[in-house]
Amino acid sequence: MKRNLFILYNLLWICHTLTADSSTRDSILLLFDKQLKSYPQEKLYVRTDKPYYIGGEDIWFRAYLTDYTSHIPDTTSRYIYTELINPLDSVISRIKTIPRKGAYYGYIHLDESLPEGNYQLRSYTKYMEGLGDSCLYRKSIYIGDPLSAIYRTDAEFDFEPKENKVRIRLRFIDIKSNQLIFPKEVRYTNKKEVVQTLRINEDSITRLTCNPEKDLMNRTLYIQYDYKGRLHQQFIPIPYHQENFEIDFLPEGGNFPANTNVRIAFKALRSDGLGEVVEGTVMDSLGKEKAKFHSNSFGMGSFYLTAKAGESLYAICKNKNGYEKRIKLPQAQLNTLSLQAQWSKDILNLFIANADDLPLSQDYYLVIHSRGAILYCEPWNNNQKYIQFRSKDLPSGVLQALLIDKDLNPLSERLIFNINQLDLPQITIQTNCSSYHSRDHILSQIQVRDWQQLPIEGDLSISVTDDQSIFPDSSNTILTTLLLTSELKGYIENPGWYFSESNSTGLTELDQLMLTQGWCRYNIRNILKDSIEHPATPLEIGPEISGSVGGGFMYSRKKAGYQVAITSFIPPFYETTETDKYGRFYFTHTEMPDSTRFLIQALSLKGKKNVEVLIDPVSYPSVQYRTPIPSLKKGASIEAYIKRANHQYENEHGMRMIYLDEVVVSARKRGVSPLSVSDSRIIPLKEIEQKSVGSLYILLKSIGGLHVTEDYIAWAVGNTRPAIIIDEIPWDPTFTDMDFIINMAKDLIEEVEVIRPGSFGANELSSKLGKDFSQWGALLITTKARDGGFPQRKDFNKKSIIPLGYQKLKEFYSPKYETQVERDKIPSDLRTTLYWNPSIQTINGNAQFDFYAADPSTTYTITLEGISPKGILIRQTQKIQIE
Repeated sequence: MKRNLFILYNLLWICHTLTADSSTRDSILLLFDKQLKSYPQEKLYVRTDKPYYIGGEDIWFRAYLTDYTSHIPDTTSRYIYTELINPLDSVISRIKTIPRKGAYYGYIHLDESLPEGNYQLRSYTKYMEGLGDSCLYRKSIYIGDPLSAIYRTDAEFDFEPKENKVRIRLRFIDIKSNQLIFPKEVRYTNKKEVVQTLRINEDSITRLTCNPEKDLMNRTLYIQYDYKGRLHQQFIPIPYHQENFEIDFLPEGGNFPANTNVRIAFKALRSDGLGEVVEGTVMDSLGKEKAKFHSNSFGMGSFYLTAKAGESLYAICKNKNGYEKRIKLPQAQLNTLSLQAQWSKDILNLFIANADDLPLSQDYYLVIHSRGAILYCEPWNNNQKYIQFRSKDLPSGVLQALLIDKDLNPLSERLIFNINQLDLPQITIQTNCSSYHSRDHILSQIQVRDWQQLPIEGDLSISVTDDQSIFPDSSNTILTTLLLTSELKGYIENPGWYFSESNSTGLTELDQLMLTQGWCRYNIRNILKDSIEHPATPLEIGPEISGSVGGGFMYSRKKAGYQVAITSFIPPFYETTETDKYGRFYFTHTEMPDSTRFLIQALSLKGKKNVEVLIDPVSYPSVQYRTPIPSLKKGASIEAYIKRANHQYENEHGMRMIYLDEVVVSARKRGVSPLSVSDSRIIPLKEIEQKSVGSLYILLKSIGGLHVTEDYIAWAVGNTRPAIIIDEIPWDPTFTDMDFIINMAKDLIEEVEVIRPGSFGANELSSKLGKDFSQWGALLITTKARDGGFPQRKDFNKKSIIPLGYQKLKEFYSPKYETQVERDKIPSDLRTTLYWNPSIQTINGNAQFDFYAADPSTTYTITLEGISPKGILIRQTQKIQIE
């Protein structure tokens, strides 16, 4: 179970002086402590090697799972699920990772034919699901189509607000010549998933008028077009009418005391959820000006205002397009208080504003907590105007200050962001040279120290990317996620901007953010009323396959004692159990790699088969929340990346088959297997049907070039054993149990593909599966039912399933140029990610890594992130010059 972290902040000072009314103070402390013990929460941050990709590449990721309060790494949840979600909110890939030496990491392979657009990476544990979809980790990922380096789609939009319609104009442009092209046909998919064809007019413009809310899924236009035998697919987000916006006015502390100067914050949002730049004037009912205001680039700002009780005030707001709105402001009140905060350099001042600035006459308590852990809990001294705290005595991150009455009612609250310089480690990354040349060996030393120059142990992830093609993501980092965005309600636009060293107003703007957002975790009012929140979903500490067994009439009798067995062939596994009194069974030792198939069979109390097995379905959270995504117009940088990444892909894997221009190259059609390679031998269905064989065993004997016995399969020359891959499920090449192969009926087989060892196809297969098949070769066997050769049996007492298993490790490929022979093997090196290592442990605060430069003259960015065992957050970037 997760540990209570109430006293972990040993560097923080908390006043322990007993007061006359210590029972109230003690009650508050005990209630917060009770909540943390009852529901210790998790935090999750996921980093990727780069912010955008093209089809055919891998998204390499590292997930950091921590305790919510302390940020100490936590692996109590056994699995982290990471999904790639397309713009239509469909999960197109789901990966399950397990901790390896305390680190969760993996990759998502992108299909070559993936449509271009803004995708989302969503990551979570089963335990986190109880917080709701909006609290799961999300990251925007742009995926480009290789053809976007050649052709560009320009979209223009005209709005008809009264009819809720938008007129869309599409033009297709050759990037090199900047000339219009005329696709053979343009198609789009509507909300009912019906494909419709669009006409290309004589002026080369394709036009479409629609209601985005009714006619398109997620206001997204999904188009396809063919040009010179090449297929391009793209998701185009439909923007909102720019005139419309919403604005909220929020008094500091949540209340507006009359006849005193109160800070009023505001936040303006467009219909797409992004900030809108506004300016305006506050007027009273007589039309007299009371205040002026203007927002920052994210639509936020604040101003000071004094008002009489019940006075009617309104704001005239105007956005950058000149659209005006008249908004009524909250009314000032007499009997209310406002907890206010103000930074003076590194000193935090807290004070109470009330109507007419009268002396306080009642007893109040000031409570300050960080992530649910109490930092300060004392009676407010009514004879004292304000109370001060030093930044270095408070932890970094979002703090919540609360003013509470003697009956434990929260009266006013204020969020505060603090950066404690003592929390920030000192990190140096030193390379062995000041600059490098093409394919040079680069050695880097890392040193991590605390403010006292003591070594910090930590688990780091490191990426090195080429600045010529990649603009590193500085917006979503381990600091912005764990310290800021995971604490607040709603979407935070470009959180890295607040932490940028070049932003001299970052701390001031962070305070604006604190005034306009709410804390998103525990419900404080419920805590103070002893209405403690409990986890909505259990911790997932291991695998489980469960179900029920029924017998008798209509298989409706469920009772104890039915025998249930579970079997997998690869890897070999067998276990038995009995049903409980409700007829249910559970298998909890079934942690296997992904694509492992299990056969579950049950017998009655008398050992007969007249029972039915029902397997519980596995559910995953639906996609209900989508973070706003700024409209991305692909500029020269994205197009240059797509072009270079595509060239590198073709260097490693050969020409993309789905994009081959028939005029330039003709190539035979690949096999039906998704793993099919370019220089293999294929035995298609027609040839299989013509063979007078009854089983897969005899079919393989008839192929030629193989030595097939009842004990093993080997190549006739060399006697090495090929890997057997059935419907993308690999079998161990050294397996000795041939019963499965011998007994599989030929009628189940659709195709056999023979990949010789040492061939280009064997290397191609190695790249696809992340395992070296070059010396083994492989036999790709594709069944008609794509069920791995385990057809769903008609016997009700047997069921075959392939649950989501954990992802097998795959190593990031980084070439070595130690000899001239190795240099000559690769004609051109255009890698965009030069190095990726998801887990490097520091020893005495030190670590090192090395890699080889690619060919272009450019600069590289090293991005290092990590967490220490004590919850210290680590992040650093550095440049490397390549001449």
